Amino acid sequence: MTSNLAAVAALLLPLVGPGSDLHARAAAEHARAQPPSIETRRPEDIEGWKREAEGHLKFLYAVYFAIKGCTEASVELAREEYRPSVNLDEARATVMRAEAASRKVGLDVDGAWQQASPIGQITAESLKADTPVNLDRCRRTGRYFKNIVSQLQLALTELGSQEAIFQRDF
Repeated sequence: MTSNLAAVAALLLPLVGPGSDLHARAAAEHARAQPPSIETRRPEDIEGWKREAEGHLKFLYAVYFAIKGCTEASVELAREEYRPSVNLDEARATVMRAEAASRKVGLDVDGAWQQASPIGQITAESLKADTPVNLDRCRRTGRYFKNIVSQLQLALTELGSQEAIFQRDF
């Protein structure tokens, strides 16, 4: 098996390895595909990305409260099926990393919190009622959380952030 891999590598390396025409073309295409740096973007583009990132941050807070409400519901109702796929400690740590990354690119983190937290707290309390709708919502919160963190990460990257919000699990 090892000899087969070595033979395949010997055949492919000249075609795709450093110095090959294919490698040079791929590197050139990658360079052209890169978005303009934050310094060369138009101010209105940057403002648009900031508005989008702040919207994602607000939604992240709301989903955090949903995770909190569902976690509390699972305890209060003694029904494990209400427990979200993202645990509260993991969500809290992720929100803290998101806040730090958001502050570094100039987002109004405190303003986003002030706008989102009242709605989030009401949402958390309403999810504690034992209903089929709430059970369905609690089952989805982990997916919503991961999705919004991904969206926020992309928006922050467009604003020049180098910070990772998701914790590496490898």
